[in-house]
Amino acid sequence: MWIFCCGMQRSGSTLQFQITAKMVEDAGLGQRMEWTRAKRFRKLRKEHLNNPSWKVLKSHAFSEKMEKEFRRGNAKGVYCYRDLRDAFVSSMRKHELTFEQMWEAQFLETCIRQYEKWTAMPRVLVSKYEQMIADLPAEVARIAKHLGIELSSEKIQQLADEH
Repeated sequence: MWIFCCGMQRSGSTLQFQITAKMVEDAGLGQRMEWTRAKRFRKLRKEHLNNPSWKVLKSHAFSEKMEKEFRRGNAKGVYCYRDLRDAFVSSMRKHELTFEQMWEAQFLETCIRQYEKWTAMPRVLVSKYEQMIADLPAEVARIAKHLGIELSSEKIQQLADEH
């Protein structure tokens, strides 16, 4: 099964990926695949076609091949989003771009389009950045429940503390 950590850019998706991957690895269910471009997923899928373990992968962009995995029941998603104004400014700062450059790059339109695609898929957990940051142990518990991984309250707190 594929586990896509697919949140909006600059919204805590790396945090969700790190927590999810650690959870899956600690449970002995699979491994992390790291970040990949949506276009590369086709190749990655072929490389792991006969690998029945869970594969945790981070990607902001959505592709038809990813959609097929959801439709086959062979994927789950973990998605987070943030106020677009905050994501915009955070991305501006990270990439050292001006407002005009970000606007011309259609950052907002891309975020909205990707949000609509990811959240239209079945079996996608959706989290709001501000809530996730305010109560990380609750987010860890939500991810574990979504994936069907049983965690003690101590393990939930440990994962939250580590991240």
